[in-house]
Amino acid sequence: MSAVTAQPVMVRRSPGVRYLRAELSALSRRPGVRIAVGVWLLQILVFAYVVQFTVYRAMGAELDPEQAANMVASLAPELAGTYVAASVPGYGIPVFVVLGALVAAGDYRFGTLGTLVARCPHRVSFLLARYGAILAVLAVTAVLTVVLGLVSGAALTLLEGGSLRLDLGNLAAGAAGVWIMSTGYATVGFSLGILLRNTMTASVVAIAWLVAVEMLLIGGLAGALPVADAARSVLLTPNVGSLAAALDHGGVTSGQGLPGVGAVTDGWVAVLIILVWTVVGLALAVRAFQRRDVL
Repeated sequence: MSAVTAQPVMVRRSPGVRYLRAELSALSRRPGVRIAVGVWLLQILVFAYVVQFTVYRAMGAELDPEQAANMVASLAPELAGTYVAASVPGYGIPVFVVLGALVAAGDYRFGTLGTLVARCPHRVSFLLARYGAILAVLAVTAVLTVVLGLVSGAALTLLEGGSLRLDLGNLAAGAAGVWIMSTGYATVGFSLGILLRNTMTASVVAIAWLVAVEMLLIGGLAGALPVADAARSVLLTPNVGSLAAALDHGGVTSGQGLPGVGAVTDGWVAVLIILVWTVVGLALAVRAFQRRDVL
């Protein structure tokens, strides 16, 4: 009798899964991505905690009692989630915009993208995998942000002789909020990176729009012109600030005067508007990437 040799079973993964694994591996090795995430975490540590605590210790007696109490309360570990989320509207714009633009347009500079696309016949799957890798990086960044806030808040609370308390719901809401808000900003950078094919140009245009136009110009005209008030309800940055304010149920962190934080729309409306900006931006990027040559 002849032995029957079993044939190995070959599992074929979809092109999108293969591309996603490749993009995740590539992003993990990119210095620019690590630098962007590191800068963001450093901002949280320095501006949200060290500077805040230093100001309280140096000027606590001169501050309004309610303001001083809110400063101390916002640093507590049980509010770490909503507190770090409140830093995204102002401090997160340049970091996450540059991150999205870097991933989208970084390979245009030396013609690397053309080589990659030539090896990947499924162009749309390739781009969606690259965007999916950004979402994964942002999710990890959101978790690291909340963990950093938790550790920093616990250290400062112990330094003041306070007791430690945890609120898992607050931490989870904060991580989800950071991820949603950072996704909105990164998508703007990603879309402009595909459209403009240059990381620096895309970053400058995106930051100019989000900060100079949405936050400063239209935000400054709000209350004076009805059209400015109407525009703020559908713009990205005001809705990111609205989501941050909605996460702060007790109003503790909203009273710190953090840039960009303010209730323009309700929380779930803000999530919907951010989602619309994300979907539209990604759709424009996919259409442009699909229809034109990659140089």
